[in-house]
Amino acid sequence: MRLLKDMRLTQLNQQMHIATKVVNAIAQQPLRCCLVQAMAHPEDSYHPSSVNGAYDSAFPNVGLVVWQSGFVLGDYLLRTKPLGSWAGLKVLELGCGTGQLGIVLALAGADVTLTDLPHITPLTRVNVDLNAARCHIHPKVAPYMWGTPTAAIPKQAGVANEQLQQQHWDAIVAADVLYEPQHYDKLLASLDELCSAALFNTAARAAHQMGSNQTDQRQPQPQQQQQESTCSGDNVQCNSSLQGVQSQLPPVYICYRVRCYGEHRFEAKAAKQGFGVSAVPLEELHPDYNCGGYRLICLTRQQ
Repeated sequence: MRLLKDMRLTQLNQQMHIATKVVNAIAQQPLRCCLVQAMAHPEDSYHPSSVNGAYDSAFPNVGLVVWQSGFVLGDYLLRTKPLGSWAGLKVLELGCGTGQLGIVLALAGADVTLTDLPHITPLTRVNVDLNAARCHIHPKVAPYMWGTPTAAIPKQAGVANEQLQQQHWDAIVAADVLYEPQHYDKLLASLDELCSAALFNTAARAAHQMGSNQTDQRQPQPQQQQQESTCSGDNVQCNSSLQGVQSQLPPVYICYRVRCYGEHRFEAKAAKQGFGVSAVPLEELHPDYNCGGYRLICLTRQQ
């Protein structure tokens, strides 16, 4: 494979120093994440094809090298555990590149699916295979282009057909993906579809459970009393179910280096599209990266 021909196994000095700190947050004994990165190749064969403007980038090969934002986000997620233990949680990474963020979460026990453009994912698979033996759940890799239907991701990642209907995401993560403003709308379209699907599936499960409870628990009684009881019970169960729906929507964690490429416009677009946008205070980031050069945000879908 031409892509693998020019790959080099690097020590990643400072990067691996930070990566070791990150992974140490999940275990008492030191663990290491082994990564391969590729040199950007000048030949056109290393650039993704563009069909009708579907992909247009001035930096088509940046996903083939390691970037610090993945370590910053990984450190924060493992150190603060915003969702509790990562063991068994289903995590989707968008724009995974070399895969360092998703692999670190997989080492923490998460069930991770890593996605990126088709010319990037071969390198992602190499790194996944290098670390898979130490992951409780083998990370999955799938080619995916923002703005295209997200329903195909699990199947592309090798999820069995009979499990597709049960597929859901507990969290969505992305690191250093905001360097090209022309792709913001496509990224938000994918996030909106992913969160809307989660909202629909969770609401359907809640409604089904509410109906089952009413059928099992309702007892014969005088008509007026039965109506009052039914209304009261429906309201209580409905309110509880709606609160549960909101709590089960996947949060979206994005970390990026501030390059003055208009990243603030992405946050504004997300807010207009119905996402709550909150920034993690700088003092909560790793000490090596809390000087303002990196920003970590959390998007939550509003009902």
